[in-house]
Amino acid sequence: MLDNEFKKADYKIGFFGIGSDGHTAGILPHSKALTENKLVCNYEAGLYNRITITPKAIYEIDEAIIYAVGESKWNAIEKLNDNLPIEEEPAQILKKVPLLTIYTDYNKI
Repeated sequence: MLDNEFKKADYKIGFFGIGSDGHTAGILPHSKALTENKLVCNYEAGLYNRITITPKAIYEIDEAIIYAVGESKWNAIEKLNDNLPIEEEPAQILKKVPLLTIYTDYNKI
């Protein structure tokens, strides 16, 4: 379904949060979702079964908006300044999107 919608869209926007561990869109560090070759992945993650888009889907969007507020997110936001492997901080993927806007209360970027 997502593949069909992507093909029809002239412009694709994604709205994302970032977890304190650097995950985004349900893509946890070192998870199966990081290496999935489809647009969507489902996998078990501790107490939860997750269904998420994958890096492949994120690479296809035109614009990403991140909303990450609260002190627990500040470290993950700060790490976006570094070039970390996506396996360690999946939110690094969002820096590949052509237009990225970050809304945060962290003021040291």
